[in-house]
Parts: sequence; structure tokens; C-alpha cells
Amino acid sequence: MKSAFWRTLAIVAIVAMPTLANANDATIGSEAAHSSMRGTTLNNTTALLNAWPHLAVYNGSGAELVSQSLVGDADDGGRARVWWEAYDELWLNMQVGRTDLGGQAANFLWGGNRAGDFFMPSMFGDAADNLNALDNPWINVGIAKPLTSGAWAVNVLWAAETNTNDAAGADNDQTVEDSAYGYGLQASWGNGNGLHVSTELTLQSETDESLAGGEVQSVEGDFLNFSLNARYDTELYIYQGSFVFGSGGPNDNTDESAFGFLANAGRFLKNEVDGQTSVEFVGSYFNLKTEPGDSEVTNTTFMIPGVRVAAWEKISDHFGIMGAVTGQYERSSTEDLDGQTNDGEPVDSSSGDFDYDWSAGLFAQPTENVRIDFQLVKENLGKTLSLGNNDPLVWYLGATVGLN
Repeated sequence: MKSAFWRTLAIVAIVAMPTLANANDATIGSEAAHSSMRGTTLNNTTALLNAWPHLAVYNGSGAELVSQSLVGDADDGGRARVWWEAYDELWLNMQVGRTDLGGQAANFLWGGNRAGDFFMPSMFGDAADNLNALDNPWINVGIAKPLTSGAWAVNVLWAAETNTNDAAGADNDQTVEDSAYGYGLQASWGNGNGLHVSTELTLQSETDESLAGGEVQSVEGDFLNFSLNARYDTELYIYQGSFVFGSGGPNDNTDESAFGFLANAGRFLKNEVDGQTSVEFVGSYFNLKTEPGDSEVTNTTFMIPGVRVAAWEKISDHFGIMGAVTGQYERSSTEDLDGQTNDGEPVDSSSGDFDYDWSAGLFAQPTENVRIDFQLVKENLGKTLSLGNNDPLVWYLGATVGLN
């Protein structure tokens, strides 16, 4: 429908359609629902399994499919997740297509979502970005098993890319071989009484060999990433914390190290089968040090307070709405030991500001075991009633299917 007027009528007709399904048959939301709620760490979505994969044992068996971006260039391709009870009280789980494995638990707790990172411009700097193994989709395969009280899970992470170009005898610079690998391990455990712990450890390595005037030159790089995360549920509040660490670089002349701490306290204002509303209060500290050659640049980001209010609600037996608003005061500073002011001191700059953002989405549940999530393009919502509008209203699509 090219006219936004007709598209508006279609949306109204869909959400108002009378149905006979039981409203209690709510299926868990997908990563698209998680992104529609600005990276909520409390509301019921499959993204909870990013940080706590052992929770799969309490969610039966299911599958998830998530599209690439439907607007403009995609930041990655589609994704898929499956978790199922393959044997008696033994769950197998697998993810494909993600590019944040090795940091997915920390990225979840730090507020990362499809639109971008919530509290930081990036979890790490150029050192991680320049390693191809981190840019490519990883494979995540693991098992989860319930205990007498609680549950545990262990996942293995892997990624690889190799390119070989037979350029023997060439006079100009050409890549002879480019290989990138990533290995990792993720483990999580819950005691069945409100305590959940997870950890991740990954190593990415890359080797580039090229011809320069007939001579082979080799450049190597590696990056180590680690996180430790915890959650504790009480009757009133939910407390969460995360520590992240990274170190490495793309070559011998550049090295980066980073670490950060995050604390989160939240609670549900509503927690029912037909809707959830949560509020979270967050504080974080992140330090990134880059050493290109003989110089050194340190970037520090301190954020407090940060607030997220997220909600989803069924508005009929088959349809619902969801959204969130986030706000935070963030102060950052940069110190460059190589650059100098007129009096010979290192360059030191700082800034601070308050920022907020919001997101919204719709979901449809045609059957009791299928749910489809649509994240709306907020910039185009104001054009919904404009005749002849061709701008898309949906930019992220996900679906979850119950397999029980």
C-alpha cells in the first residue's frame, strides 16, 4: 500500500480484529521485541537467554527467527536461535548469525539492542572492530540441564574466515593470505532461589600476509574478551551487575585495553501473562586505553543515573503493543598523552550531557505457539497519516515458535 492512509486503516483493522484465542497463551517475545523495548533486561523476551542460557530449561522448547534490517543497510544478516529438550532433562541450544558472541551477556546487561548500544558508543574500540573474526557471524552451540535446585548451561562459541590469493611474482601489494578465527566459552548457573551467574571468555586472532615488492610481509593481531555477570531476584527488586574486560590489538603497533563496571536495580510495576511493565535504574563506568605506537589515549565514560521504563501489553487476544523510554546522564573525558597544549601538558577534554530515547513496536500472535514482533520506525510514525507516504513503518522483524 503506497498510501500511508490505507496503511493506517490496515493497522487499525488488525489490532481491533475480534478473536477467540485465550489471552493467557502469550508466547515469549523475540529479539525484535527486546529491541522495541530499548534493550530491557527484565521483560520477557528471548534476549534473557543471551545472558542466562540455563533459563532455557524453564521455557520448554522453541525456535526464533529474526530478520536483517528492513530499512537501509543491515548491520548484520538474519539470526536464528533454537532450544529444545533433545533428551530427558537435557536441553540443546544453538544460535547462528550473531556478531556479538563472546560479549552477548555483557552487551545484554549493558543495554545493547538492534538500534545500538544503550550506555556506550561501543563495548570496545578499534582493536576489536578491526578483527574480522568479530565482524563475522559466530556459531554458538551448547547444553543446559536442570539440577535438584536450579540449572546450569555451557556453550561453545566459534567463528572463522580464510581467504587465499595466489599472487606469487606480483610486484604490487596484494594479500596472499587473510585468516581470522574466534574461539570462546560461555557458562551460566542458577541456584533456583533467585541467584544467576554467567561468564564469557573469547579470543579472536587474525593473520594478514601480503606481497610488497616481491617480499612477503605478515601482520598479526588478537583480542581477548571476558565478562562476569550476576543477577539476584528478591520479592520486590531485581539486582544485576556486570564486569567486562578486553585487551589486544590489530597489529604490533596498536594495543587496546578496556574494562567496565555496571550496576542495575529494577522492579516490575506489572508482571502478568497479558503484560509487563518494568523500571530499571543503572550506573556504569567504562575505561578504554589505546596505545598507537609511542602515544597513549585514554577515554573514560561515567554514567549515572540511567533509567529505562519498558512495557508490553496485549490489547486483544491476538495482538499487542510494546515500547520503552530511556534516559541517562553521561559524562566522558579523554586524555591524550601524545598531544600537548601550549604549556606542554597532555590534552585533556571532558563533556557531559543528558540524553533520552524511545522505541515502539507491535506484536501479533496468530496461534497460541507463534508470535511475530514488529519494531516500528519511530522517525516515520509522524507520517502515518500522510497521503502518498512511501516510507516504511517497520524496520525489524522477529518470530518465536513454541515447539512443545
